[in-house]
Amino acid sequence: QHSSSSPAPASYHLNGFNHHPVHNQDVYTNSDFDPDDSLEGTSVDDGDSDRDPTELDSPLQEFQKAEEVVAKIAKHLQESKHICVNGCEQRQENEDKFLRSRDLLTSEARQFVTASKLFVKSATESESQLVGCLNHCVAMIQRIGSLTRECAVTTTTPDQTNQLIAKVQEVVDTYLQTLQAAKLAKGKDMNDPTMNILMKKATALAGVLTNLMRSLRVFN
Repeated sequence: QHSSSSPAPASYHLNGFNHHPVHNQDVYTNSDFDPDDSLEGTSVDDGDSDRDPTELDSPLQEFQKAEEVVAKIAKHLQESKHICVNGCEQRQENEDKFLRSRDLLTSEARQFVTASKLFVKSATESESQLVGCLNHCVAMIQRIGSLTRECAVTTTTPDQTNQLIAKVQEVVDTYLQTLQAAKLAKGKDMNDPTMNILMKKATALAGVLTNLMRSLRVFN
């Protein structure tokens, strides 16, 4: 159970603009995230790491590939919901495995809070930073999707887990909208209308992440 007061979404503070001034003190402290950890090792295309630098995809192509990947993850989450509620023959109830997957999902989601903030901030910086943050976020979304599937397969409380999957679905859907907004806003001035749209999507993403973290925290 949780109190009636709802945690506020995380804030996005870019170039002097605080786009959501209320901070949540117990959800968004991420001691596990290493800011010095390189983002270059994570790519939407793991098999392309040996390509000649002159053949690397443009930022626009990277965004298009990322959109395709995130859209597939959203579809897989729908399948996870089906397994959770209706796929009795596919479920393998195991409380220990479920708890392990749930704890890993909690850790990954907490780190994604920080990574998504860096992604939005990078839209005002260089294209290489933006693409690096994009690929890092997409890799994390992939892991979140896989862990959610494991929760769906191993859960012993399918109704409650189905509600959790719905929260993950909201995060993935909203991140897809956020990266689409970032694709249009990249390199633009903070006063540009496309940047305003990105900030609104970023605030929405912070809100659904707050909901997901709350659900994970009270899950029992």
